[in-house]
Amino acid sequence: MGKFERIIIYGISVVSFILSIAALCRTYPRYISYEECNLGFDYMGVIVGVLALLVGFLVAWQIYNTIDVDKKIAMMSNSSKDAIAEDMFYRGYSNGIGGNTGSFFPTIRTCVAALNLNFTEEKAAYFLEIIESYLWGLGNDIRTIDSIESEIDKIKFKSKSIDKCYKILAQKRKEAKEYEKKQEEKRANKNTCQ
Repeated sequence: MGKFERIIIYGISVVSFILSIAALCRTYPRYISYEECNLGFDYMGVIVGVLALLVGFLVAWQIYNTIDVDKKIAMMSNSSKDAIAEDMFYRGYSNGIGGNTGSFFPTIRTCVAALNLNFTEEKAAYFLEIIESYLWGLGNDIRTIDSIESEIDKIKFKSKSIDKCYKILAQKRKEAKEYEKKQEEKRANKNTCQ
């Protein structure tokens, strides 16, 4: 049954219901004599009953719409949260790719927060790109490497790109330890020469 047929059928049903109520009211008019109490058919009662039924349907319809609106609001809230996370990540990414070493930690924190809100593998790959672009600027400071790793640990989701970030930092930590070891040897040699 098509939409047009349904509209016609419902329209005819409503019209026939109204005509039948009108016919009943015309056939059985309200008559109450003061001498006797007439408890027969009362069309006013039918009208009140029909109106009560319609009010009941309207209240039920309003409750249904309220629940439906709540679902739509929740859905819109989730989509706006995702949009905010997208914007936040790509703003952090654009700041991080610029190469400004002063913006490295704010970039990492912004990207980690955005990844936790809305994680995708594409964003994880961009995050890896940020880590790789700042690799030269990390130097040989183990504390810096540890703080970067602790920020990455805050990411709730794991992926190949995130694992690669850990591997890069592990390699950088190994290089930093070797550098510190060489520096200690140089200091020890310098002290023994004096």
